[in-house]
Amino acid sequence: MLLKNKTSIILTAYNGEKYIREQIESILAQTSKDWELIICEDHSSDSTLKIAEEYADKYDNISIIKNEKNLGLTENFAKGLICANGEFIAVCDVDDYWLPEKIELQSKILKEHKDIGLVYHDVYITDENLRIQKKSSLRKILRGNIFSLHRVNVNKDNLESLIRTNHITAPTIMFRASLKEKILPIPKNSLQDMWIGLIAAAFSKIYFIDKQLIKYRQHGDNMVGIKINGYKYYFKNLFNKNFLSLYRQTLKNYLERMTALRKKILEANKTNLVSPVEQKEKYLKNLIDFLDSQGIIQNLKKFLICAKQIKKSRQTNNFHMLIYCLLYKINPIKF
Repeated sequence: MLLKNKTSIILTAYNGEKYIREQIESILAQTSKDWELIICEDHSSDSTLKIAEEYADKYDNISIIKNEKNLGLTENFAKGLICANGEFIAVCDVDDYWLPEKIELQSKILKEHKDIGLVYHDVYITDENLRIQKKSSLRKILRGNIFSLHRVNVNKDNLESLIRTNHITAPTIMFRASLKEKILPIPKNSLQDMWIGLIAAAFSKIYFIDKQLIKYRQHGDNMVGIKINGYKYYFKNLFNKNFLSLYRQTLKNYLERMTALRKKILEANKTNLVSPVEQKEKYLKNLIDFLDSQGIIQNLKKFLICAKQIKKSRQTNNFHMLIYCLLYKINPIKF
């Protein structure tokens, strides 16, 4: 039975002894006190579990799920989601820091607007000591740049826009527990934030709070993270001999996610939403074919097929990666 107006916070933890205290303390300092914290401890090799147990022993609304083996981020999160009792569910990373009004502001939107299924917000990007490095993670996406080639209107987040650019990051998310049935099972090779965002867009509305409500910590041990400098990332990988195989696997994972989403949509008989998903599936298959192609003629042929599809679907943000892959394939210098 769901507990009305309560927020279940799912904190996925693995080897987070350096940061977990600060994260839990920031949750304890929330202006809203109507929450439960579920710490999903993924068989850490450091003192993460010991620290979590200190808090669980002290506070009745903090519990721990202890994994007997390491499950990985997505499966670990899914275990917590199954156990969540609240009407609302918030996603929490072990190494971030929540600002005091986060739960209050997000849950307020969900309480007042029954048609909204997911609320997310902006973040401060910080270094490992929580010193602010960038005041917004979404600023570049909102204004558009050479690597996005379009602007994202966060006030019109829908399935088609999120298929185009999924800019919703895990620790900014709060969603209704009524979406759990659609979210589970999470596709095996999918990050939970991307999947939850797509499901929420397909079966409800999404709302963006234009305010930084967490400090998003960047450090050398991040399991996933926001790229602070996209230009350096692209330039560095232009000479990485393993980039193409890694990117190909990313595309395969993305294709699996789109296929799973299409099945969910068809099961719910929401056939009006199928078209953009099928277009994305087709494009991903063509892009994988392009990556696998050999020789100048085949490369150009597959490149043009992808380019035409991008133009037809108006997903212009895909064009930069297509150009980048072509440059990578013709670049003779790889390390």
